[in-house]
Amino acid sequence: MNDPFSFIMPGRTLTPQQRLQAQLLDQLWESELEEFFDRLDLRPGARVLVYQCGLGNDLPRLARRVGSQGEVVGVQPDPFLAHEVRTNLREYRGQGIRVVLGDPAHDPIPEGLYEVIFVAWRDNEIQPVPRRARDLLQRLRPLLSPQGRLAVWEDRAIGMRLYPSIPMLERAMRRWQRNLPPRPALADTLAGEFTYCNILLESARPLQKAEVPGSITGKWMDHWLSRVGPEWVESNLLTPRQWLRLQALWEGRRVNPGTLYYSPQAIGVVGKALSSFVA
Repeated sequence: MNDPFSFIMPGRTLTPQQRLQAQLLDQLWESELEEFFDRLDLRPGARVLVYQCGLGNDLPRLARRVGSQGEVVGVQPDPFLAHEVRTNLREYRGQGIRVVLGDPAHDPIPEGLYEVIFVAWRDNEIQPVPRRARDLLQRLRPLLSPQGRLAVWEDRAIGMRLYPSIPMLERAMRRWQRNLPPRPALADTLAGEFTYCNILLESARPLQKAEVPGSITGKWMDHWLSRVGPEWVESNLLTPRQWLRLQALWEGRRVNPGTLYYSPQAIGVVGKALSSFVA
């Protein structure tokens, strides 16, 4: 069957590498995200807004918590990705999940207040993080109920470590990170931004994993290195011979059960509307 969306944005698609990257990153933090959602104290019948919902993986997790009487609204500002989310979640139709474009002129956010607003800033190529957290929080704050919570999840491809270390890899990573465009660490500034927007910071939980080869962390790092290694050669951070040498060193560590992979860092931040504390 022809996809009607192909006539709107012809030729646009997600590459297999992008899909795999998003899938592995989601699996990497799946249990931690489930625990993070448990801390939001969601009740059956609640309304949840997920802004910048990526490929929609978080929507069914939240829908399970609010039940058939609740509603989870996923907002995707990118029309192509909104189409992707709707396609990915076909099996959940009629289960309280709605995906909107977030464009007030065409597909507005459903009216009313939300008990939880969740925002995920993920370090992948699918959707870039915003430059300023405050601008987004100010747009979302009026949609939060008086007793509501604003939850932010951020993960970053920094802080990765390998033990025992590979000096060649560490040098290449340092040079690569220096050449990257500045990327704000948004969660680090959220305490001040929450206060500015009349939201009380309840908790901020940093996370990092250390797992062995064959784990989801190891698979994520295998894919990450296979993706960035050719980029390093192309940008002259490594010579072709150095890249071959690095691949051989990596393969040796990858099959060594004594190797520990340290995952990217993540942080979950929760704030509560200040109006809920006013007597």
